[in-house]
Amino acid sequence: MDQRFNMPATHLEPAVFNRVNLSRYNTIVMVSGNYEALSKEKLKAWVQAGGTLVACEDAVTWCHEAGIVKLESKKPASAYDSVKVLNYAAKEQIDGAQRMNGAIFRASMDLTHPLCFGYSQPYVDLLKANSVFLQLPKNPFSSPIKYGNAPLQSGFITPQNYAALKNSATVVVQAVGNGRVIAMADNPNFRAFWLGGSKL
Repeated sequence: MDQRFNMPATHLEPAVFNRVNLSRYNTIVMVSGNYEALSKEKLKAWVQAGGTLVACEDAVTWCHEAGIVKLESKKPASAYDSVKVLNYAAKEQIDGAQRMNGAIFRASMDLTHPLCFGYSQPYVDLLKANSVFLQLPKNPFSSPIKYGNAPLQSGFITPQNYAALKNSATVVVQAVGNGRVIAMADNPNFRAFWLGGSKL
């Protein structure tokens, strides 16, 4: 934020977050991580009062479970259902194959949506390194970026995860009280080297 976009950012560890006055902030970005120590009620009240919360990757799941936003997820089928003979020695390999360690997928974009401002092509390639698969919401205007029927560009993904990823939402924007939550299933600026999604 500060080096690429010249937008100074304040870093709030959970202990600091729980005692700071949030009215000083208009936007909070939650990257993937562990937020169990964070005050859910305080964050929800801040969003409802008009704040904009941007949640990425596993933070999306945490926000849903904390009751801050209502999102539907797609669950991949069990990898064990497709294996006819199971032996214990194969368990580690089957489980390991289900982890999303990083593959590249193409998402379609609604160029008229404010989040897509500055893009000239109606797609963006994103690196996915998590198992967050969001259902497309009933409101078609609240998901400006989504995966289609054949989004894989490069990398490995199991058939179970690919089925869950296809036709899923990459970004969901949802009003919460007077504020909004922008849920991003992936990190659009992965490790500060994946620059295609930086404008998001």
